[in-house]
Amino acid sequence: MECDYCIDLNTGMLINKFRWTIDQVKATRDNYLNSSFQDKDKALLGLVLKAVKNSNKVNAEDIASMHIHGWSDGDIFDAVTYGAKMVSANILINAFKVETELNSHIDSGKS
Repeated sequence: MECDYCIDLNTGMLINKFRWTIDQVKATRDNYLNSSFQDKDKALLGLVLKAVKNSNKVNAEDIASMHIHGWSDGDIFDAVTYGAKMVSANILINAFKVETELNSHIDSGKS
């Protein structure tokens, strides 16, 4: 499930706050393993993506792998919780057709 509003918001945050380039954002969207994140962060992101796509597929080995990367149970719980909250926000934003300011200007012909 994609949410244009969330994608725009997070792209802007990565570019403006964390000084990523658009190429870094694109590489991360194409495959998070190609991102500028540290390996331990990529591992946790992979677990979150697995959990939000099909939570029944997360297993004890996945959690053990996170511990090997240095993540605590609390870190893992927080990350998966945040991922789940983002999915629920995406559902609401998509259902109520929330648009970014940029998209509303484009749709209305304003520049």
